[in-house]
Amino acid sequence: MKRALAFTGFTVLGTLAAAVYAGQTVWLPLLLLLAAALLPCLLLKKLRQRLWPAAVCLSAITALLVLGLCTRITFTPFEPFAGKTAQVVGSICEEPYTANGRFYYNILTETISAGDDTIHRQGNILVSSDRVLRYVQVFDRIEAQVHFSDGTSPYQKARGIVLSGYVRNASAVSVTPAESRPLYGVILDMRRGIDKLLHRLLPEEQADFASVMLTGEKHTLSTELRTDLRRSGMAHIVSVSGFHVSVITAFFLALLLLLTKKRRRLSCGLCAVFVLLYMLLAGFSPSVSRAGTMQILWLLGCVLQRKTDPVNSLGLSMLLLCLCNPYAAVDTGLLLSFSATLGILVLIPRLNNYFLPRLKAATDASSPVPKLKNGFLAVLRVLFRPFSITLSAFLFTLPVMILCFRRIYPYTILTNLLIAPLLTALILSVVIMLLLQCSMVLSFLTLPFIILSGALTGALSGLSGFVAALPFSELSVSQAFVPVWLLLSIAAAAVLYAVKAGPRTIKLYSLAVTMTFLLAALLNGAVSRNVTRIAVLSTGDGLSVLLLRQGTVSVLSCGGSYSGYSAVTDYLDAADIRSIRYLLLTDGTRQTSCYARRLMTDYPVDTAEVYDEGNYTEELHTLLWEKDSLLCRTAEDGTVYTTMLEDSEIISGVEHGSGYILLTTEGVKLLICTDGTDCSRLPEACRQCDLMVTNGQILHREEIRSGLAILSGAADGSITESSSILSTLDGHVIIRPEDGHYSIRRESVWLN
Repeated sequence: MKRALAFTGFTVLGTLAAAVYAGQTVWLPLLLLLAAALLPCLLLKKLRQRLWPAAVCLSAITALLVLGLCTRITFTPFEPFAGKTAQVVGSICEEPYTANGRFYYNILTETISAGDDTIHRQGNILVSSDRVLRYVQVFDRIEAQVHFSDGTSPYQKARGIVLSGYVRNASAVSVTPAESRPLYGVILDMRRGIDKLLHRLLPEEQADFASVMLTGEKHTLSTELRTDLRRSGMAHIVSVSGFHVSVITAFFLALLLLLTKKRRRLSCGLCAVFVLLYMLLAGFSPSVSRAGTMQILWLLGCVLQRKTDPVNSLGLSMLLLCLCNPYAAVDTGLLLSFSATLGILVLIPRLNNYFLPRLKAATDASSPVPKLKNGFLAVLRVLFRPFSITLSAFLFTLPVMILCFRRIYPYTILTNLLIAPLLTALILSVVIMLLLQCSMVLSFLTLPFIILSGALTGALSGLSGFVAALPFSELSVSQAFVPVWLLLSIAAAAVLYAVKAGPRTIKLYSLAVTMTFLLAALLNGAVSRNVTRIAVLSTGDGLSVLLLRQGTVSVLSCGGSYSGYSAVTDYLDAADIRSIRYLLLTDGTRQTSCYARRLMTDYPVDTAEVYDEGNYTEELHTLLWEKDSLLCRTAEDGTVYTTMLEDSEIISGVEHGSGYILLTTEGVKLLICTDGTDCSRLPEACRQCDLMVTNGQILHREEIRSGLAILSGAADGSITESSSILSTLDGHVIIRPEDGHYSIRRESVWLN
């Protein structure tokens, strides 16, 4: 079997990605199905001779067994603490960082205790706080009460995080200085030293850009710059991946060849050691590990004087990475890096074989204006290689971008053609600048590279801002038909590749894929144009309720656990929401207003209506009073306020400190009650609702004559099992009112 390592590695990657996304409930049935499929592959002579059917089954079975073993050993012991408050004892194992106004700490646990559950086990947990933990250094011992979220996302598991949570009282955290530092502290010191040196040589924004480009730590970048980079299709330049590693490897190999007087085997061996050190410096993220492993395999092949197959090397790197960390198979950075590399390796030879002979033939042909024509074709031949690389990477990463981000960035090919030489020059300039500055003797030569690095970072950030501001720089593809269309398109492409289809068939396939997407998008837009949605989002212990209609959103409650904010932004992004028409805050508690400050920071708010509660934070107060269209209400028991929106009416008030909201839209009444609401004291109109959304404990539930109760976050003991109940713990609940009737379904970020 040709390219056995590539075949095995790709099978393992695909199996792990599908299994992790599908969930643990399918692992055992899938394993039994694969075992049943393996038997005929081993018993039937024709299948045994072909080898690949048995290889697929064995590789997939191995992947599932490794995934189950990793989950059992690494993550299962910590599952009893999900959703609980526990006493944690451990040590800070990474540099703390700030994101979205919160402070994050990676803690390597020694002991976790919650009631009768106590484990003495090492595990990496991610803890956040709204205030900085003072006097905390890396490797310090820490004791704190941590409130853990209900689960750990696959993205966090890919980075080895077993639990995530937050600290409510930063002042109650006990910190003991570290008595000793492990060897990993040297790597952290190097990373910190590089960052300090860059900030000493460059202005702050340029130094942040250069530091992130070398180390991949994006937390220091401003939100605006990250958004511009994403919308312009340039986000990969601040994520250390194959491009960065290959440029740095090529530079140091050339430098070593110069120093060793072109002793290639010695230079390649030393360069392989350097690549390993750089992987440590960049944090061993999955994408860095993939790129670094491929470079090391190529360098070792040069040392042993053996030619390596890039596709096999890619498969081997994926195999090693996935066996060491099965959850790395769903890391977005790794999937993008893998698909881009695979596209370059697979598609470029075919593009070269098809286009280059035609360009050459056109150049040799006679023409009335041969000089002009030949000059134009010569330029095309020069640009063809970078264009083919960019096109290949874009086409193969497109499925990952659609499935992971539900976004398409149309200007990606153009921007990558422009930035490839700029990014190469910037990486080399920054590396040379650091080497010269550290050499002391040659530090006087640093100035030209400081100027060049500053100019290049300014050019890249300016280009990202310019492209991000262009029309249609970001297109939403969150409709439910998109993944179906994508999977069918990929399956058809695989069949065409297997049968070695000709150029004519490929052109027909490309036309069919494009036309079916456009027709489905037009039909979907026409059907869903006037659809009204009430989304009760799964955000943990709190209420997040959105009213969506004709591309606008009204936020009626925005609370939940600190880790649930991404559920809100994911849904808003899926609905292609750019601003908030109306924001209602009935109180300042975490259950209803936890995300208010971040929403007002990330999205423009046309109108905000708030109650004069003293629980709002100072930052939220500042944002609210900056609004021109601010409606400030008085929170007095029995006082009812009515707000009219287009096609909707909102009645809100407070009873005994608990807020309530009655939304009437399309003839359907939805009552939103917070923890502690006494239903017997609510206005009669509220008690005649069609639907009820609650959080926590409510009193006199029998006074509400709704047919269905939706529980958000904590369970409500006043609602019996015999009642009609839906819970957001199982995912988002979407209500579609229409002409006095409503339908309810589960809906993820793929909008149906």
